[in-house]
Amino acid sequence: MSTLIVSLPPREPAVPLQEWQWPELPFTLVDKAGQVQRAGHAALALLPRANETRLIVAARDVLLLAATVPPLKGPKLRQALPNIVEDQLIQDPLGCHIALDPVALPDGRRVLAVVDRAWFRTICDAFAAAGHRRLSAVPATRCLPAPREPAQAPLDAPVDGETVKAGAITLANAPAARPTAVAAVLGLATTVEPALVEAGALPVAAGAPRLELAIARGALGEGFA
Repeated sequence: MSTLIVSLPPREPAVPLQEWQWPELPFTLVDKAGQVQRAGHAALALLPRANETRLIVAARDVLLLAATVPPLKGPKLRQALPNIVEDQLIQDPLGCHIALDPVALPDGRRVLAVVDRAWFRTICDAFAAAGHRRLSAVPATRCLPAPREPAQAPLDAPVDGETVKAGAITLANAPAARPTAVAAVLGLATTVEPALVEAGALPVAAGAPRLELAIARGALGEGFA
């Protein structure tokens, strides 16, 4: 079973969806053993086909939230999700696609991924029209390498000549450890804005490139471009 992994360009909210110009997309085609078969950049219509297509969504286009989710399933859960995230959005939650991480955090909360529904549907429809089936999507922050574990001190460490057993130390009042942050520059942010040519128009910032940045903080994260 082969998998096609495609990195999506960052969304341009100022550009109407119907005016999007798809750039060449970075892709990797792997076989069922995870071995890379092909990799490179290609236009959407020329991407290789696979049994499954996985879309990597730019970190800045996904809002990741940790929230308490009621024990609901099916339609009732879908109806409840917009109410859960409403206070943390600047747009109508009914205009968002909300995905729920099946794995709960240690404190019982769940991670919700929120994206603009119209934009996400346009993306999925474009890939479906190009012949790609079994689409799935993952935030770029979930694709960053895991942080290195810090060196562990011996559990029974000598202190002032005496051996202190680990079980004798209480951590009840110790502050909760913050998740290790991992940041990565993913390269130049690809633009989807159409080129507007006007007589006498000056180039915008001389075509200054933008970098795409992803930051993972445990199960959560954010991005910039």
